[in-house]
Amino acid sequence: LRYIEQHQLSKFVCICNPDIEIDNLNLLRLLEVVETPNAPSVFGIKVKDQNGSSLVNHWKQPTLIADIAGDFSIIKHPGSVIKKFLFSPKITQEKQPVDIITGAFFVAKLTVISDAGYFDDRTFLFCEERMLAKRLEKIGVKRYVLDTIHCKHSASTTIKKQYSSKFKRHLLLIDSRIKYYRYYSHPTKLAVYIATIPFSLLEKLIIDIILRFFKP
Repeated sequence: LRYIEQHQLSKFVCICNPDIEIDNLNLLRLLEVVETPNAPSVFGIKVKDQNGSSLVNHWKQPTLIADIAGDFSIIKHPGSVIKKFLFSPKITQEKQPVDIITGAFFVAKLTVISDAGYFDDRTFLFCEERMLAKRLEKIGVKRYVLDTIHCKHSASTTIKKQYSSKFKRHLLLIDSRIKYYRYYSHPTKLAVYIATIPFSLLEKLIIDIILRFFKP
């Protein structure tokens, strides 16, 4: 992103996963919104899976309790009512203000991202969106989901190919969350979160063992 800005290669930036598909019509409609001369904003869109079902495309800024609960697979299951209550409030407007747009797909003017200080490069794969949201909030930039524009996403395909073990993926997540609480939150919350880590790691290790020895 810094290279693009330095060499003036584009006024806009699209952050998305490699397993995202968006057709020309939806892309043009999105660009019309991004190009409007309103207050600086970041825009996400409706994300669908290959069957056309809607995927989570935004989150509340997580609380410490939500993070601890979300570390356990029973809460993180895609169909979990608890997960939806804690993390992803229902979209009720065509242009819905949200706390965090998922990193699967969002678009903004490049100056908006650079004014926020870009992404925090101390993290890898996890928590970049919530850290960016904190930086955007600090400089007064709004985040919206456009519910009438959509893309398709093969959710988690890329990550799961590279990190097939739940335990290894969870280690990466923990590392990013520790950095979030260290640099964007309160030391007490960091200490409480660290105290819960052995329990969630034990759960992931048990799941990996079960899948290894009992997978059909």
